[in-house]
Amino acid sequence: MKVRFILVAFFVVFGSFQFATWRKEFMETEEGIEKIKLLIRGKETVQLASFEIYYQQRRVRCSDPEALRYLESCLWKSRRKSLENAGLTYRLRLQFAGGGSVDACTYWSPEGFHLYVPGDTPAGDGGSPSGVVVFKSPMPASIKVMIDFLQSPNDMVMGTVLILEGGGMRRENDPSIEL
Repeated sequence: MKVRFILVAFFVVFGSFQFATWRKEFMETEEGIEKIKLLIRGKETVQLASFEIYYQQRRVRCSDPEALRYLESCLWKSRRKSLENAGLTYRLRLQFAGGGSVDACTYWSPEGFHLYVPGDTPAGDGGSPSGVVVFKSPMPASIKVMIDFLQSPNDMVMGTVLILEGGGMRRENDPSIEL
């Protein structure tokens, strides 16, 4: 009887902890979805704190203020018309200043990317993106390097993490992403 009580107590505590963790992540994502939609509609008060791009055996991490402001300005001017050759698939995780984050599916070309946020019908099912982000001139050097990195053949960048920071750029090797 005592063992059963301990097991029940353990599962109640563990379950409560799991629920609290899930709820926090859910609320963080809901706030992120709302903020990305505001950003796409041109709300200039919404700011990015960082972003991460991953998939295709490579990763980009960005906290560079210049690159973040540039991406925000491109998002403000997003449109609905598709880009030619937007085919490279990447996941984009956006972290917002003041809280909120969102993971989105993106399809990249050298000119920009299609952005599908949670709740959008996937492209493979005939859905339309929430926004089509077109890169504009002038483009920061870090963004040019990032685009070239994302467009590079796998054998040239496999396992590489491109890090864009306020003080510059660097590359690190991460063997865990060499699949």
